[in-house]
Amino acid sequence: MRSMIKIAFTGIDGAGKTTHAKLLDKFLKEEGIPSKYVHLLAPNFGIERWIESKLSNKMLYKENNMLLGATPKKLTKLLTIFGLLFLLRGIYQTWIKIVKNKHYSVIIFDRYAYDDFVRTAWKYKYPLKVLVKLIMLIPKPDVIFYLTLPAEEAWKREKEGYTTLKQHMDKKNYYDKFFSELRKTRKVIQIDVKEKSVEETQREIRRFVTNYEDLYNCSKSR
Repeated sequence: MRSMIKIAFTGIDGAGKTTHAKLLDKFLKEEGIPSKYVHLLAPNFGIERWIESKLSNKMLYKENNMLLGATPKKLTKLLTIFGLLFLLRGIYQTWIKIVKNKHYSVIIFDRYAYDDFVRTAWKYKYPLKVLVKLIMLIPKPDVIFYLTLPAEEAWKREKEGYTTLKQHMDKKNYYDKFFSELRKTRKVIQIDVKEKSVEETQREIRRFVTNYEDLYNCSKSR
């Protein structure tokens, strides 16, 4: 039996991960391929949904405000722990999504653990080269789409508004550095979405996916 095909959409907030992951899921279903769209950060169990509804937004704003200025020395250890928690969250969420949806032929990730790795380096200054080595702790995606565009444009598109423009530019820099390292061991399909419409970008994504030699065979062998 052919193992599940894992497609990951990653990139800075505002790059279109959610839009294109959902469109690809719809397209594959229409092609008769059992696919499943999952958002990496979506709660998996009832208690997680309750916690998210009560605390998620408050925690994000508190964390962001705490990190806007210079970090006091007394907070260094606490922030290191915070960074570790986000790192573990990405690893845990990736595995749990795969296990929970193992009966699907294709799982389409809106974000992957890579996004939390970048976040940990960006906000908590964990060494990027060390984080890249930790990719061995998560399953290797069969297809990785890194959607990119200038930070200024991505920031305008961001809906949540948790970051300033300066923060967004800094985060984009970390994304580029992380994927520059990741390309040494993984095939990454980078698509610049700035000058493309949603339709043009989606056509490019579908060309890559439908040319993937195991895609149509996987649904027949499961």
